[in-house]
Amino acid sequence: MSSMRGRPARQMSEDKIINILEDVYLNKEYFEKLFSVLEYEERKLFTDFFENFHEKIAETTVKKSKFLISSSEAESRIMELKGSNLNESEIKKRIKDVEAKVADFEDEDINEFQSVINKIPDQLWKRYNNRLRQQSYKKNNRWSRQIEFSEDAYLDLKILKDSLNAKTWNDLPLQLKRDYLQIENICAALRVDNLDEALLKIKENKLLMSNK
Repeated sequence: MSSMRGRPARQMSEDKIINILEDVYLNKEYFEKLFSVLEYEERKLFTDFFENFHEKIAETTVKKSKFLISSSEAESRIMELKGSNLNESEIKKRIKDVEAKVADFEDEDINEFQSVINKIPDQLWKRYNNRLRQQSYKKNNRWSRQIEFSEDAYLDLKILKDSLNAKTWNDLPLQLKRDYLQIENICAALRVDNLDEALLKIKENKLLMSNK
């Protein structure tokens, strides 16, 4: 393991910890591949720590949410909501939802996380830090801002992504578009307006064929 300490790129903050925990939670396959070059025990040290630490910090939120928000990010979101065109009741509802996901970090938590990050071998950290930089750029670039979903909506989308065998989130809308065009073609061939009518027409045709 690397004994490097204190380089600025590895300096942890609440926001950076949350970004890493969310990345680990949503992209387990990436981290399995990243750590696959390590010996089993060393690999398990990192994967187990991230999972357990995530669960521990999630317990500090009002909602016990796996999708965490730092106190600074919460302040920023609340300011945006207060300046929005939403009605007062909707603003209050969304502010309450934001506050329910705020992680409560102690200094010991940040120090504990920092100590494990410092143990990641230099080459692996360099590779992962490049990923963090790209994610930060995409998050802050106005042409590629993240779309915010509720936790339930995300889980539904995740099930949809898996059921369609979409390899990445970018593949999901492309797969949906292909499926939609295919459904359009089927409806056109059957001379119906929607999928429900198409299914009914197919059942009717099967029944006619079976009666011949």
